[in-house]
Amino acid sequence: MGLLITLGLLRTILLLGTDGVSWLGFRAAGSKDPLGYALLSSNVWIVAVDIVTLVVVARLLTREGGSLRRLLNPRPIGKNLLWGLLAFAILLVAFVVATYVANLSVYQGPPPVGRATVRPPLWYGLWAILVMPATIALAEESLYRGYLQPRFQARLGRVGSVVVVAVFFGLQHSAFALGSVQAVVARVLTTFFVGLVLGALYIWLKRLAPLVFAHWLIDILGLGLPILVLAVS
Repeated sequence: MGLLITLGLLRTILLLGTDGVSWLGFRAAGSKDPLGYALLSSNVWIVAVDIVTLVVVARLLTREGGSLRRLLNPRPIGKNLLWGLLAFAILLVAFVVATYVANLSVYQGPPPVGRATVRPPLWYGLWAILVMPATIALAEESLYRGYLQPRFQARLGRVGSVVVVAVFFGLQHSAFALGSVQAVVARVLTTFFVGLVLGALYIWLKRLAPLVFAHWLIDILGLGLPILVLAVS
C-alpha cells in the first residue's frame, strides 16, 4: 500500500518540483512574471515526467511478469478506436459538467478571466498539440488506470479504487494552477470528477487503449488547441 500511495503521488511531486525549479530560475533571471513563465514551462517539463512515469510503470510490470506493451495493446485497432470515440464523447460531457460544477463550487459562477502576461512562441504551440497530448495520455492512463487502479481495487474494492485514483489524478493537476488557492481547488475538483469517469470507463471497457485514445483527443481539444491558438495569435 505504501508503494501504491508513493506511485500515486509521484507525478504530483515531480511536477511541483519542476514548477519550483522553473520559478527559481526565472526569478533569478529577473523575469517580471516568474510564476507565469514557470507554469508555461510546466507543459514542457511534463513530457520528461511522462517518460519517467512510463519507465517506472514498465519496470514494475516487468518485475511482476507483465509488460507495458501488453497493457497498452491497441489490438483490435478498429474496435478500440470505436470504443475510444465513445469514451471521448463521454469524457467531453464529463469535462464540461465537471468544470461547471467545480467553478460554481469555488467561484459561485464563472472563474475570473485575467489578461495573459506571458505569450507562448509558435514552437510551444506546436509542441502543445503534437507532443504533449500523446505523452500525457500514455503516461497518465498507464499509471493511474492501468497500474494503480487494479491494485487498489484488490485492497479497497471497485468504488474505493476509483475514488482513490481519482484523488491522485486530481492532485497532480494542482501543478498547473498555482496562480491562486481558488484556481488550485477548482482545477483539482474538475480533474477529480473527470478521474471518476475515467476510472468507471476502465472498469466498463476492461482495456486501456480506448482510454488512451480518448484522453489524447480530450487533451488536444482542451489543452493543445487553445495553446496553439494563443501562440499563433
